[in-house]
Amino acid sequence: MQTYLTDSHQLGFQANVDPELGFYEFFAPMMRRAFSLSNSDMHQFVQGGNGELNPDFRIERRLPNSRNFRASCLVEVKRHSVNLDTLQNNRDLQDQQILRYLNLSEYVLITNFWEFRLLRRNSNAQNWPPQEIARYNITDSEN
Repeated sequence: MQTYLTDSHQLGFQANVDPELGFYEFFAPMMRRAFSLSNSDMHQFVQGGNGELNPDFRIERRLPNSRNFRASCLVEVKRHSVNLDTLQNNRDLQDQQILRYLNLSEYVLITNFWEFRLLRRNSNAQNWPPQEIARYNITDSEN
């Protein structure tokens, strides 16, 4: 965790870091380690599709009695400076990015590397605003 925090902090101050791909090299391994430590072969963490209209990552769940996986949660990673309250509540932000992802998946995890929020698609006709299921802030952790 110390490595993640140090690298994340250093990268956050570099002007030449690609806003979409610059943080993947240490975020993805941290998430994969977390999944492997869970000792579950029922889930996997994979990089999302290419391009602006695709989420950064997906959490996939193994189908019962199968070797196949299906996406169960889309993951959107933002820079440190992004306010997750704004991202979560502003429907039109970034061409309705969160709404588009909620239309593809019931769950979307958003993070700015310090804070994580699990959102669920709203059951109303507009699927908006999302319901916040869980929130975790790394700075609230003792370790």
